Amino acid sequence: IVAALEALWSGSAISGVIQPREVIRNFVVTVDNVPRRVMPVQKLPVKPVAGSFVTAGAGNTLVIGESNAQRYAPYMKLVETLDAPGLVTLYVRHYPLFQQAYREIGYPTGHFNDRLVEAIDLMLATPDAPASSKLVQPKVFYEFADRDLEQLPAGQKLMLRIGENNAKLVKKRLREIRSLVTAQAPDATAASTTK
Repeated sequence: IVAALEALWSGSAISGVIQPREVIRNFVVTVDNVPRRVMPVQKLPVKPVAGSFVTAGAGNTLVIGESNAQRYAPYMKLVETLDAPGLVTLYVRHYPLFQQAYREIGYPTGHFNDRLVEAIDLMLATPDAPASSKLVQPKVFYEFADRDLEQLPAGQKLMLRIGENNAKLVKKRLREIRSLVTAQAPDATAASTTK
């Protein structure tokens, strides 16, 4: 799978951000956690974003800093240059592996593709929040001061953290992927071409 992904992006771009171990399982776990309150960082299929979270202001004026979005530049380059049809073809071809991982994490009768579409829909439904949304730091991590924003699922809070322009690009690609995935409806019973 890693080799196939590297071929889709000519190797160098993806190799800098992907976690090569258990890529399918970690992708499945991440998708499953998009609607939940917490997304386990150690199970992400990509490396954590470099650098520290950037804020601006202080006290009652603390907000996400404008330059925070730049931390996501390597990931946005992948999103921007994404061959969505090629990626979905790869996903459909290896779908039995995704389905097997989904069953192994606790869904013996569920269909991973349904969960994927649900997660995409949730990400697309992320509300637009002003860049000036205030933050608080009750302990180590920053939180949105607005309780409605703070109560959003993990996937939607991620969309807010990456910045408005990045979120627009991600949503554009997610709409494209959703259209392709729902049109090709992978077969969970088909044999994968990998061993």
